[in-house]
Amino acid sequence: MFSFLIFAMNYLMSLAQSDSVSLLQCLVSARSHALIKPQIETLNQIAGLEISGRNATNLPALSAYGKAWYQSDAVTVSIPGIGDFLEVDKFQYNFGIEANQKIYDGGIARKGKDLDAISNESQINKIETELYQLNNQVVDFFFKSMLLDKNKEVLRLKESILNKRLDELESAYENGMISLSEVRKMKAELLSTYQKIMEIEKYQLQTLSALEILTGLEIDTGKALFVSDSLARLTIDSRPEYTYFGAELLKLDKMAGLNAAKNFPKLYAFGQTGYSYPGLNFFENQSDYYYIIGARLSWTIFDWNQNKRETQILKKKLLVPGLKNSIRNWRCQQIVKSLNRKNYRSLLHWTNKSLNSGLL
Repeated sequence: MFSFLIFAMNYLMSLAQSDSVSLLQCLVSARSHALIKPQIETLNQIAGLEISGRNATNLPALSAYGKAWYQSDAVTVSIPGIGDFLEVDKFQYNFGIEANQKIYDGGIARKGKDLDAISNESQINKIETELYQLNNQVVDFFFKSMLLDKNKEVLRLKESILNKRLDELESAYENGMISLSEVRKMKAELLSTYQKIMEIEKYQLQTLSALEILTGLEIDTGKALFVSDSLARLTIDSRPEYTYFGAELLKLDKMAGLNAAKNFPKLYAFGQTGYSYPGLNFFENQSDYYYIIGARLSWTIFDWNQNKRETQILKKKLLVPGLKNSIRNWRCQQIVKSLNRKNYRSLLHWTNKSLNSGLL
């Protein structure tokens, strides 16, 4: 990755040179013009919120509940010879609050935070990949403009030489030393050179306009383009798409791990308190306050292999990029082998030819 300190120093230095524009200045301005920093800051904020949400699942959850109902039958206690001793009312209600505290969730929260972190890294790498492509466009238009400018200098020099030659031919024609066709031929060549200069200037305006769009700088044909020495010393550790590719593979692996954790047992502690009719002691057959504390265990024993299918899908997604990479590597190997065979044949042909001619 480029050193931003060097970027900033050279950027300020290049601003002092108002009559010239450096490639480094264009690259820095393109990054700023593309609003890369706000995008990365927004992604980091989103990742922070997601991780905070994951951490919140470790805190107690408080909820309120309530229901009232009428049932077709109720508990009745009868004593032979006496009759009904107790009959619970068929209309009942229950209102209260419940607190739940997670004790063990199979690692879902921890693996979820890991997934959020790698997803954020993958998104940032994706932005860096797009920026890398943007840099390629900036470099392409920059050097195209420089090449056009050099070509224009050559044609200007040629135009100057042709003008001098034309003056000599016109003088020779006036003295009767050459024919008029020679003068006209030189004028035609001079006109052709002038037209080429006009075409180059048109193409140069187009490339500079493209640079202005990409970088947000004001660049005209009067400004000289140059490549600073510090840029030549900078190196890029690796192409950002490779880092993005690796982050995506790791993301799929984290998703598979999180998906597998969904079938692990989950243990919660809970507590309830409320007001109901009847109370927990229904023998009293009256409304009363109550509380309950305990633990709850949940475990998905069978889900029709839904979790297994999702895990298989993620594993196959991991294989697809690897398969593409293997195919690409195989093709590269075939190309290298083909080039080696061609080079060997060329060397063998040259050796046989040299032996036959007595050079070897």
